[in-house]
Amino acid sequence: MSTIFDNLSIAHTLWAEGHIEAAQGQLDQCKSGATPRYHGEWHRLYGLCLQSAGEARQAEEAFLNGIAVAQSPQQLARLHNTYAAHLEYEGRIEEAIDHYLTAEPLFRRTHDTESTVANAYNLGRVYLQVGRFPDAGHKFASALSLTGRAHSRASQTLIHAGRSILALIRQQPHLALQRARLARRKAVYPVYEIRALQTQITVLTSLGRLTDASTALKHLTELKPVQDDPVEGPTARVLAGILEDDLELLKNVPPGVHPSWQARALLHRARLSADPLEAVRLAQAAQSLHQRHEEAIFDVMCPAVHRQLIAWGVPLTRAEPEGPTVLTVSIRGVLRLAVNTEVIQARVPAPSAAVLAALITDGPLTTASLLRDVLGTEQTASLDKAVERIRVLIGDETAITSQGEGGARQWSLSPAYRWQLDDPRTGSLLGGLDSPYAQRCELA
Repeated sequence: MSTIFDNLSIAHTLWAEGHIEAAQGQLDQCKSGATPRYHGEWHRLYGLCLQSAGEARQAEEAFLNGIAVAQSPQQLARLHNTYAAHLEYEGRIEEAIDHYLTAEPLFRRTHDTESTVANAYNLGRVYLQVGRFPDAGHKFASALSLTGRAHSRASQTLIHAGRSILALIRQQPHLALQRARLARRKAVYPVYEIRALQTQITVLTSLGRLTDASTALKHLTELKPVQDDPVEGPTARVLAGILEDDLELLKNVPPGVHPSWQARALLHRARLSADPLEAVRLAQAAQSLHQRHEEAIFDVMCPAVHRQLIAWGVPLTRAEPEGPTVLTVSIRGVLRLAVNTEVIQARVPAPSAAVLAALITDGPLTTASLLRDVLGTEQTASLDKAVERIRVLIGDETAITSQGEGGARQWSLSPAYRWQLDDPRTGSLLGGLDSPYAQRCELA
């Protein structure tokens, strides 16, 4: 006989897979049998179903009811997180930030790694919306140290998607594209694949790779939640309208759709307008939605139009060019990796730092050389693990590439970046790693 926990889990899975009516039916069936311990979670899931069905007012009521009756820190954290996301859709950004910040310490207390990372992603995404780009970068980076301990890859999808948008508005196109691809490869449920595909299409469109963007859009529109969901469906139409320069697809975006998509549609309607006064009116309407990252993305996609709208008096946010992407690894003290001097707040394991340092100074290098001279081991898995950690921290699976097989397999660094060592003469070299390479560096 199924328990209330089983029924709630089934309802969550049905919702995540886009079966909204079935999820609601499952919740209705178990409502009377739900003990007070599960009342908070029941209201949260029911609110999610209502939100997906476009019933914003009823969804907010469900979330607030859940917060009022939640009986554990985990339930309360999940409810504050979910309610914050709902407030985003309503354009109540400052309230959303408050609830995400309320959820943060509650998630840490419960040791729920997956939800902690998801909350960090959501908070970083809101910081993007209000134009706090450095804060968004710090929040995404701080979550990276947790993704390796998460039980599924869903949290990695979210963080890579957020970091992809951040790289795009900093005009780091290669890094943005690689992070978008990585987000999609890590997606495990349709709801996460939607976010990954939306990000990939945005980046590809910004880079002018319209054929690839159209292919990704086809995959997006084939997902059942996009076909059935009154919220997700219109976002696909906005992306299609941008790709096809179709004003009809960009008009009449439902109010239940996230303000970022409403802003994006308005900006591209301004781009396609032949009337300067109408273009200004549309851009002002987009600017009033307070989606600063969308204004910066528009700067990357359509810089000439962006400049013209600013010249006409619309104070749109600009993208922040960073120039060449410089990756710096510290090999002394607390091992860190930095992207354009912004330190990723996740410790680099000593083997990863050693491999990266060796490739910067001596690369390309073979598997045999890296195992024998750098890691001091015969375990190939140790090398694979060290390389994978660097790729995840950067957000680019092509950051370190290899060719060949066995011990002769040759490893090299991507030429898309400028690589450098930061070796201040303090602290323990390479975290105290006992290997021939560490000894050689110490002697030097």
